[in-house]
Formats: sequence, structure tokens, C-alpha cells
Amino acid sequence: AVHLERDLELVQPLDRQLAHYARVLDWAKLFLAGQHFTHYRGPHLNLALLFSLQRLFEAYAAHALRQHFPEHTLTAQVPGHYLIQDHQGRPRHRLRPDFRLTHPEQPTLLLDAKWKRLRADQRHYGIRQSELYQLYAYGHKFADQAQKPKLVLLCPWVDVAIKGNFVYEEGLVLEVWQLEIQLQGADQIWHNSVPLVTSKKTNKYDH
Repeated sequence: AVHLERDLELVQPLDRQLAHYARVLDWAKLFLAGQHFTHYRGPHLNLALLFSLQRLFEAYAAHALRQHFPEHTLTAQVPGHYLIQDHQGRPRHRLRPDFRLTHPEQPTLLLDAKWKRLRADQRHYGIRQSELYQLYAYGHKFADQAQKPKLVLLCPWVDVAIKGNFVYEEGLVLEVWQLEIQLQGADQIWHNSVPLVTSKKTNKYDH
């Protein structure tokens, strides 16, 4: 438009039939004037789309796990168990790990993905006690007669060296993995500061 401000004034005010275009017209005026939205208070109203980073991370983690464990069966939002039964025998407090990786020749992996920043200056790297209890419950409720599952807490990669695993008891250990998201190339999963490598033949992870 040669005379932008004058042209925009011609469509004001909007009548009743065009009132629902008012917000779109406000956006058009901003964009055509070379302006943009910020989170500061101003004269213009704006709609925002908010995404749960936890859900986005879970979706991305599912993709990365399929790449790293192509011969495993990946199940998301694993159903099937409850924490307790009440006095009437009704199941309460559903237990639902984010992911389960199964292979006929290897232990089952139960993973919980958490969008959180691990911290070297905090106890247990910032992993909350409730999260440790949650994974402990997974380890017992999803165990079979042969063996208990391997427990994994999967977090975004940060430059924090995780030293060792968390041992609940004999045969029940929690590993902390970090998913490094790459803008180019393959994503990498780290365990105890060592990249997790999977074999295409047996798909056993080694360090």
C-alpha cells in the first residue's frame, strides 16, 4: 500500500457483520507497520499459544528412543498397574511410566521423561524425592517373576556429570540418562557422561 495509514483508516470502524475481523485487522496493522508482539504491557491485545514443554519433551524422547533402540518394542504411557487398592478392593492411583522398552532377550526398561534441568549443586542433582519414590513404585509393580525392570530417568542434556546410579536395593537400580538434542545430525543419549551406544545386531547398550 502506498498510503498505509490512510487505507487502514478506511476500514474503521467495523460494522456488526465485520466485527469478528477486528483482532485480525489489529494484527495486520502491526505486521504491515513492521512491529511485533512482546510480553510487555501495551495498547494492543494478542492471543498466545502455550505449549507444555513436558509433553513436547516426551514426544521428542519417544522419537529418540526409537532411533537408539530400533529392535526394542516401545510403548508410551504404559497402562496396567495401580499403586493400591482401597478398602472396597477398587484400584487407586494409576501408575503410568512414560515409556517401556521390551526385548525378548533383554531386561525391560521403564523410563520416565522429565523436562527439568539437572543441577550439580543440588542434592541428587535436583531430582525430587517424590520422583524417586515414583520410579521405585514402577520397579516393584511392573516386575515379573524372572527379574525386575531397569529404571531410567530421562532428562534434557546439560553440562552436569552424573556420577553413578541410584541404588534402591539389590537388583533395583535407577539410571539417569540425558538426551542431547541436536539441531543437525543424530541426537545423543548420555549415561554417566558417556554416550549410550546401541548394537544393531543385539541392541545391547554399552559404554
